[in-house]
Amino acid sequence: MKRLPPAWFLFLFTPLTAEYVSGSSPYLNPFVLLANLLLYGPGALLIRELRVRWRKGWRAVFILAVAYVVAEEGLMLNTLFDPTKNTTGRLLGVNWVWTAGMVIVHSLVSLFAPMLLSEAIYHEKANEAWVKPGTFYLLLAVFWADVFGFGRLFAPSHRPGISYYLAEAAVIGFGLRTPSTASGGSLLRRGPRPATGGCCSRIRKACASFWPRATSRSGAPPVMTSRMGSTRITVRRYRPT
Repeated sequence: MKRLPPAWFLFLFTPLTAEYVSGSSPYLNPFVLLANLLLYGPGALLIRELRVRWRKGWRAVFILAVAYVVAEEGLMLNTLFDPTKNTTGRLLGVNWVWTAGMVIVHSLVSLFAPMLLSEAIYHEKANEAWVKPGTFYLLLAVFWADVFGFGRLFAPSHRPGISYYLAEAAVIGFGLRTPSTASGGSLLRRGPRPATGGCCSRIRKACASFWPRATSRSGAPPVMTSRMGSTRITVRRYRPT
């Protein structure tokens, strides 16, 4: 598996999660396969490279995933804005119910899942850029050529107007303007967070002080046992004889 460069793995694996595992795309249509590869692969790689190179966190990834949804489902396939289909909850030219579903599906299944799996497999390179700057701009050109080119073929009618493209630019700008993280790097966290011990300690103290008072009015002999980390707490109160 690791003989394949991580960028190629992410490029080839990303279309599988949303389109082919779910059965949304025909398996034996090479034209659709090419369109999916040139859409999902560059989209996932571009978002990951921006996150690593600009040291962004999960919030920026989600916002850029929303921009990806607008590009694919809105500007390319026009399902978000089409006034004749998926119009439940339509307001201000947007089919909001359909849009909410597409944001959830594409952000989690189409982008987060492939990126997390790729970085789990290539964990030693999870904090590194996977493509060169020239390749990055080539992927950017391929992605938008796919959006505009195949979009005209797949959804030739009711094409979105200029205001939708300006909204897409605003979403991308908002994602890139999010604060950078201290370390950037992988979405996967390794090891316990520094504040975990203090949080568990406060919970243990709260349980130890709360349960004796909470059971003081009970007639039965309560027993509460809590195990958090390496600490075991047992609170007992017996009815006086």
